[in-house]
Amino acid sequence: MAAQPKATIKGYFQTGDKPTEAQFAELIDSYKDFPTLESKTTSFTISKTLSLCDSSGDSNFTATLPGSTAIAGDEYIINKTDGSINPIKLIDEAAKTISGFAYILINEKNDSVKVMYNGTNWNIVE
Repeated sequence: MAAQPKATIKGYFQTGDKPTEAQFAELIDSYKDFPTLESKTTSFTISKTLSLCDSSGDSNFTATLPGSTAIAGDEYIINKTDGSINPIKLIDEAAKTISGFAYILINEKNDSVKVMYNGTNWNIVE
């Protein structure tokens, strides 16, 4: 089974419906553990919902969104924790855009970007 958007899952559980075993499996596969956290000091592919990034030791620091496995509604927050001049470059592994751009730079300490996957590309939502 595969993860499904919330609207699809909600449609399985309307008054009078009798969800199938497969629909219950999709419900379980669609469950997200929120929030999950990772701290990184080198370039990486994002796997947790909140990424705290220290780019002070890496002038080519890249945080890569998991576009090939993302489903609509997936959200990630990327935060720069250091005060160095090294930006964090946010890209997608499958060359999907981020609010129309190929990449986004996070430059300042404590700046963060929250992105959501719309099923085709990423949108900055905060």
